[in-house]
Amino acid sequence: MTVGFQAVVLAGGMAKRFGVLNADDMPKSMIPVGNRPLLSYSLDALEAAGFTDILLMMCGDAAARGVARLVDSYSARMRIQVVTSPEESGTAQALRSVQDRLLADNILIVSGDLICDGAAGLLVKAHLSRHAPSASLLIGPRPQPPESGGKLKPEDYIGLCPRRSRLLFMCSGASAGKELRVRRALLSSGGQIDLHTDLQDAHFYIFSRKKLLSVLDAHPNMTSIKEHVLPYMARRQFSEGSGLRKKPSGAASASSSPVDAAEPRVGKGPTEDPTTSAPETPQQQDQQEEEEEEVELGGKVGMYGELLGAGGGVEGGGVYAELVKDKYVIRVNSLDTYCDANRDVAQPGVAAHLTGFTLSKYDNVVDKTAELGNRTTIGPGCIVGAQCVLGDRSSIRRSVLGKGVKLANNVKIINSVVGEGAHIEEGCHVQGSVVCAGAMLGEKSSLRDCQVAAGYHVPANIEYRSEELAN
Repeated sequence: MTVGFQAVVLAGGMAKRFGVLNADDMPKSMIPVGNRPLLSYSLDALEAAGFTDILLMMCGDAAARGVARLVDSYSARMRIQVVTSPEESGTAQALRSVQDRLLADNILIVSGDLICDGAAGLLVKAHLSRHAPSASLLIGPRPQPPESGGKLKPEDYIGLCPRRSRLLFMCSGASAGKELRVRRALLSSGGQIDLHTDLQDAHFYIFSRKKLLSVLDAHPNMTSIKEHVLPYMARRQFSEGSGLRKKPSGAASASSSPVDAAEPRVGKGPTEDPTTSAPETPQQQDQQEEEEEEVELGGKVGMYGELLGAGGGVEGGGVYAELVKDKYVIRVNSLDTYCDANRDVAQPGVAAHLTGFTLSKYDNVVDKTAELGNRTTIGPGCIVGAQCVLGDRSSIRRSVLGKGVKLANNVKIINSVVGEGAHIEEGCHVQGSVVCAGAMLGEKSSLRDCQVAAGYHVPANIEYRSEELAN
């Protein structure tokens, strides 16, 4: 057991943001990746890090019922308490609903859609070494799809203090405007800021319980950890009374404005009005201080970050972030990342070790109950599930086949995911596609870069390219 820590898994509700994978009867956390429920990867990661007592947060009763069988399978090794919150609850709202169950000094929070290798132990070790109010995990850049032209809007804007892993600024791409604004105290005390657009928040955090609950109690309107709680804590870590403010090096005098010291790179924000009335509540004080102290980050934001700001260094505790290096981490929060994850967990040397399956001498996984026809080939980086039936002269390359998939003769499956119980008739060719559970493909049909919904029937002798096929 990891002493002094308690784990909370935020597993969400039903699958509603995955295109053809959406299902009214399947929680998002139970979508199969490498023929295993997505949630099982987070639970395994916590178990490997020594956590044996887990709070599993589900949005809605239907989602809670959907994970019951998986939770039972861990009962001999872990104590998992399933707790429901209202559907569409934000992550901060979910934590408020169980704050009386948060008992340890440190609370580890992980998203149920995260697949990670050793990240829990990494974050716990870093948090213990710093005695900081919070630590979060960051994911490095993933290859962008060719059709994006390398110009996708950043998912997150993340400001880090070089050399010290201090999180100074966070803003999601969805909520960012044309300008990014940062508090004066951050620039004067935090020194340089590396502003990254190539990193992502992994939704994996550790908070001091006392600090987390104080923020949630003081700010009842905060609904999201990523959007509200963590950016707030990053902004406030150099506020008066935090013990972390530091006079910028090179300042002309004690009365010099910290913004003036950073004039070449930072534009001035609103000037302070000495006649402003005193705030009446902590929330009003926070808002007033932020309005008075915000300045704009100047210059262009490059895809791989620009060095912004000036001033002295950072000392003492604070809000930290750890960038995962040499470890596999992915959030399965879209159809694209679902396909990536299925491909990765089937690849030796990438993430195949996370599935718990034993690779054959051909670097693939073929269940012992699967039936293979004459001259059928299964290449490396493939997973073939239980009770699959593969016809003669079929070829499977870099693909995952779920339980009970049936392929007729002369079928080719390349770089695809085929869901449980799907039937694919003779002469079909499937490449770069997702075929959901129970779908049927008529003979000699051809799919390239397509998504086929559960139970959909694709006609025979037809060719589809980059289509979403659903009833």
